[in-house]
Amino acid sequence: MNVALINERTRKPLATMVEIAATRRTRRRGLLGRDGMNEASAMLLAPCAAVHTAGMRFAIDVVFVDRQGFAVKIVRNMRPWRIALAAGGRAVIEMAAGSLGREQVLPGDRLYLAPVSPAEEPVTRSVLAAETALVAAAPTARVAGGGRAPAGTSDAARGLAVRLRDTTGTSIVEAAIITPLLLLLTLSIVDFGALFYVYLALENGVSQATRYGVTGNVMDDPLHPGTSLSRDDSIKLTMRQATPTLTIPDGAFTFSHMPPGAGAWTGGSGGPNELAKVSVGYTWRFINPMLWPFFPGGQITLNVESAMKNEGAPAS
Repeated sequence: MNVALINERTRKPLATMVEIAATRRTRRRGLLGRDGMNEASAMLLAPCAAVHTAGMRFAIDVVFVDRQGFAVKIVRNMRPWRIALAAGGRAVIEMAAGSLGREQVLPGDRLYLAPVSPAEEPVTRSVLAAETALVAAAPTARVAGGGRAPAGTSDAARGLAVRLRDTTGTSIVEAAIITPLLLLLTLSIVDFGALFYVYLALENGVSQATRYGVTGNVMDDPLHPGTSLSRDDSIKLTMRQATPTLTIPDGAFTFSHMPPGAGAWTGGSGGPNELAKVSVGYTWRFINPMLWPFFPGGQITLNVESAMKNEGAPAS
């Protein structure tokens, strides 16, 4: 049966083809996967107090209503990848963007469902209304402060009353809910992006350090020109030069080697024809405090290593 959505104040239909999403599955799907909707159509989601347009292909107009069918919030031209909610909202009406003119629906207007054809059974109106929280009762008007005005209230007084209503409080609630989530998402992206960069830098640095170590060369001490560093210290300096944005302490380095035919690593840089391995353990502390509970001490240790065959460098 086809039903229309009527504004009790204007006595005019807002939509003549209303699709009702009253199950969890239909509410979850909503308008996803559609390319658009015409101005005579609407989707009613109940119970529902918040909607999003993530993944949608077109903008929509949204009306939040309470249990009695009174409009508590109106969002026009809600574009994809947005979210909206309303305190006290019980059901949501979604229509194509531009379908709702400025005077077609005002906060405080009462909306209800009615059969498109008067010949259809009248009881259907109240049954549908009960299912979707748009009840069909005697006309009343909502006034500032949540009260009701008699049906005989003049249009001028009613218009003044509904204009006294605003959505400032609801906007504050939205900001209070959404802002921490956006901060968590943004800071987490920055944190994990930095972590990925550090890991790649360590991988590159330890590879260069090992490659230098198996050559047997040593470097000059930058603090004492003309004095050569030890082989291990030369490897450490090579690693630090390859990762200038990181501070790697001496304790993070481990040197080990494996003689030909052996099956286990032993400490030290090793000698000619042996496998030499450089290992580095680097501790990264997360910037975002919201991630700290998920990692012991709010930090993680990255372990990187590289092994190559010693080309003839003496043991150290």
